[in-house]
Amino acid sequence: MIRPTLVIAIFFLAVSSVYAIGLSVSPPELNASGTIFKAASAKFTVKNSSNEVALFEIYPDDFTGEIKISPESFVLNPGDKKEILAEAGFKKSGKYRTDISVVAKPMTGSSLKAAGGLKIPFTADIGEERSTQLGLLMSSINMETLIILSAIFALGILVFGLKYGFQKFKKAKN
Repeated sequence: MIRPTLVIAIFFLAVSSVYAIGLSVSPPELNASGTIFKAASAKFTVKNSSNEVALFEIYPDDFTGEIKISPESFVLNPGDKKEILAEAGFKKSGKYRTDISVVAKPMTGSSLKAAGGLKIPFTADIGEERSTQLGLLMSSINMETLIILSAIFALGILVFGLKYGFQKFKKAKN
């Protein structure tokens, strides 16, 4: 019968050859400022510090609807770098904190290679932008609505001009 300590020792010896993909990120934390009308944005650089090609995936741990990462996924050769943009568009003012996860997965088929990863602290400070009421109204209207409202306004001016223009023309003729 095989002893449990012998099985554990064999397991650790076999697993000692497993390694993770190396990566680095700069800066080590992200701070961004914005308003409820202008997204807070920050850039950071990801580097493949391993000696093999890796697939990188980047995503926010929280606020996935408000924080957009570009690009979210890409491949880097050994030693290559890629600049990433994180944009936070929140509709309420406040200070929002989460982590941005960066995961590197080996592109080779070996099952003994583990993915590497790290988390970057991300803080978005969203302030209220002072604006006129017209500015608030315009910022809440999308482009299609703005086009339709402009067409209705132009039609109203045309009808008004035709109606009262003809009346003035008739009076001038008499």
